[in-house]
Amino acid sequence: MRGTAPKGSGGRIADALASGKKQFKTTSFSLSGTAIWPQGYETDREIVDSRLYSRLGPGRFDGYEGWRFTIHNITTQRHGNAYAEAFAEAFLDAISTTEKVGQALMGVSTATNYPTPTGLDRQLNQISKLIRTRDTRNAERDFFFFATGGWDMHSNMRRNLERKFIEIWCAEQVRG
Repeated sequence: MRGTAPKGSGGRIADALASGKKQFKTTSFSLSGTAIWPQGYETDREIVDSRLYSRLGPGRFDGYEGWRFTIHNITTQRHGNAYAEAFAEAFLDAISTTEKVGQALMGVSTATNYPTPTGLDRQLNQISKLIRTRDTRNAERDFFFFATGGWDMHSNMRRNLERKFIEIWCAEQVRG
């Protein structure tokens, strides 16, 4: 299925850096689900949820050990259906990503403590932790996609727009 889905500009830039003269080790993360922007032709986006934190660590699948055999069984057999094959591949990729990124994030904290009351704050906090894992992940160039909703305003636009700008301004002030 590689190459058939839409590709984003962030992922294509990561592809160019990875295949260019210096062949940088690149990683592309989405903290906003299956967004297109971080997906390249050769660079897969790694989806990270800033809200997840299991007893095993950030974003890890609590039942992985108990389900390991079943996951292996589902993802290694041929299903004879393009949709089932694509689902099995995406499922295995999601499990692999949560384990790999979860292990890298284990015990990682930000350089400064700051509150994370909003989705934007949580995403930026997770990005700062991912940046701190660059050496562990052997990464040379990282791409991050995040989003904040609530911009579709049908009433009280002035007040709601001010609230959204304050949210962004506060996030910027805390991080300096």
